[in-house]
Amino acid sequence: MKSSFTATFKRHLSVASPIASDIWTFKDLHGRKRQTRIEVGRPQRLPDDQNHDWFCPVFIEGYTPHVIPAMGVGPIDALMNAATILRSFHESIATMQITYGKSKARAKRNVRRASRLARRRKGFEPAE
Repeated sequence: MKSSFTATFKRHLSVASPIASDIWTFKDLHGRKRQTRIEVGRPQRLPDDQNHDWFCPVFIEGYTPHVIPAMGVGPIDALMNAATILRSFHESIATMQITYGKSKARAKRNVRRASRLARRRKGFEPAE
């Protein structure tokens, strides 16, 4: 059942009715400017699942080959697992220059915030 369910995602390159979407612009390791479209769908029950599991569709252009389901035991768990996938992508490009969304002021603020959070996680900066 689950294999046929996950196979349906392989045909999709966008999330239907995303609850969150953004375009991140960054320079890759070769200095080329890249744009990545990121989409997250709302948590949904897994159809006909006896365990009542949930999933949250996620697509990161150029990082995931297609829409992938972030699985969870409930809606919050599925959403948190989707956020984990986004964090993994963010950390893979963290050493590159990232611009979030379209606003330059917002992008600078988000880059400073991401840098501050990364330092705090590593123990270099106290919490505010």
